This record gives sequence, structure tokens and C-alpha cells, in this order.
Amino acid sequence: PTAIDYCGGFHDWQSRQTIRAESATQYRELMTKFPSDAWIPGTAILFRVSALRVTGPLDERLFAYYDDNDICARLAAAGWICRLDYHSKVRHVVAHDITGRKPYFFYLMQRNYLIFWHSNTPLQFRKLLWLKLLSQSFYEINRLYLKQDIKQAEARMLGVGDFIVRRYGSPEMGRSIPHWMKLIRRLAQLQQHRALHR
Repeated sequence: PTAIDYCGGFHDWQSRQTIRAESATQYRELMTKFPSDAWIPGTAILFRVSALRVTGPLDERLFAYYDDNDICARLAAAGWICRLDYHSKVRHVVAHDITGRKPYFFYLMQRNYLIFWHSNTPLQFRKLLWLKLLSQSFYEINRLYLKQDIKQAEARMLGVGDFIVRRYGSPEMGRSIPHWMKLIRRLAQLQQHRALHR
């Protein structure tokens, strides 16, 4: 109850990462610099109905995870500003050790990461975006294989494959990884060999 888990986040479009504020003070500083890049988590979020009339509802392709990132980016693109209310507190159970989570969590995090950044990255940061996203994804997957975290790596592989073939919505786990996906991973592994073994 005394620890604050989330103090606000911002989309860094150039690095395709989310910057998380470590305090209310840092959040306010970042909000001044990047007001249109703020991200509010879906744990406890309120929308203006007039804003949703402009953007539409949550993206059904995502099913879960990154849906809050997506709607905040779409709201910002439509001229709305997303803000945290520091007078409110919400208690939310968070699993800090994510390694024990079910495979569908890693599938959705991987696939929806790709959907989000591919759909929302502003024009000035889109050069070679498709290749950068896939390269980053296969680097993480190959790192997991090196650590012998096979279940998480395979779930993420399915997520990447479904992003490529545009299979969206709720996850269908328990499938085999297509041979063409295994080949792409191996090629990425060869290309990323030095970085993976640092």
C-alpha cells in the first residue's frame, strides 16, 4: 500500500520504448516536455465520451495489453491530452515476477507490441519501421532461447507470426511454430550473433 508502482509513462517513438516516470515530480517534468506522448494504463482510466466519439473505442485487434497505449496515442493524434490524477490512488495486484505467467501473456505482449508501434508511430519515425520492429522482436526471442526460456520464446514467436499474417483478437495457443518463422529466427540469430553473446 505504501509503494507507488506507476507514476506515468510516455511513448518514445524514436526508440519504440515506453519511458516510465519514477516519481510524480518526474512525471510533471516529462508532461511539460512531451504532453502528447503520455500513456495512461487501462487499470483505472476515464474517458471523455466526446473524445471517444472522435477516436472510436478500444482496438479489438489487441484483445488485451497495449490497448491502453493505443487509445492514448489515438487520442493524442486527435488533439486530446491524457493526464494522471495524483489525488487518486488505485490498488492493483501486480505480478512483479513475470516469468511465471502463462504463455498467452507473452504471446499477447509480443504481438500487441508490434501492432501498437506499427499502427501508431508518427510519420517522421517510420523509416524502416517494419524491419526495426521485427529485428528487435527476434533479438528478444533469441535472447530467451539462449537463456533456455523456451516456453516464453515460443509464445513470442507465435505472436510475431500472427502479427505478420494479421491474425488478431484472442490468442490461440498450442499451435506449432511455422517452419518459415523458424527460418527467419535462425537468420536473425546469425545476424545478431555478436550482440547476443556480449
